[in-house]
Amino acid sequence: LIMLESTLKFIRLMIDLDCKREACFILNSEIFYSYDDLTPVEKLQFFCTIALLYEQMGMHRKYSYFLRRAALESTHEKMLSRAYTISSSLLCNVIEMYGVVPGTQNAHGWPQLQKLVLDDLISSSDKLANSDSVVKYGMCLLQNFYSHLDHDDQLRILNLIFKNNTRLGQDMIEAPNIPACKKIVIKSLGKSLEPQLNKTN
Repeated sequence: LIMLESTLKFIRLMIDLDCKREACFILNSEIFYSYDDLTPVEKLQFFCTIALLYEQMGMHRKYSYFLRRAALESTHEKMLSRAYTISSSLLCNVIEMYGVVPGTQNAHGWPQLQKLVLDDLISSSDKLANSDSVVKYGMCLLQNFYSHLDHDDQLRILNLIFKNNTRLGQDMIEAPNIPACKKIVIKSLGKSLEPQLNKTN
């Protein structure tokens, strides 16, 4: 732990001296040999620190990646009393950095990564019994990434939305970007397609 703290302080010094290349080299190599023996709380603090170091260097994708790692570490069984609250808070920052704004349909970025973070948020919100957030993030996931989900995931998210929407006492959900059947019109068949009576002797 002492070695890890010393390395992090050295990296901060390198960043302050505008030696970003050298700081990144250390972040990408030596430091990751030291975190396996940390407690869940220390791992959470570790990944948050790494994220902030990348943010300090203006590397927002790296910042978002390690903030998500911190969020996933926070759901460790030894931190259950506050785990999902911490996770949701961190993931809210991540999803904004990934260009997704709930309530809109103009997400930009890498869909495979964005849908993973939204799914993490839905799971955390469901564990917290936060029905508002489950519906909000579930709708955002379906509206922006419906075509990127397989059929089982589409049904799973829809079921979560309807279950939590019922808890909120709401009957209808507006879903403008989700395929839906609004009307069925029966049209006459063309003559070549009409059924013919088969006359047999």
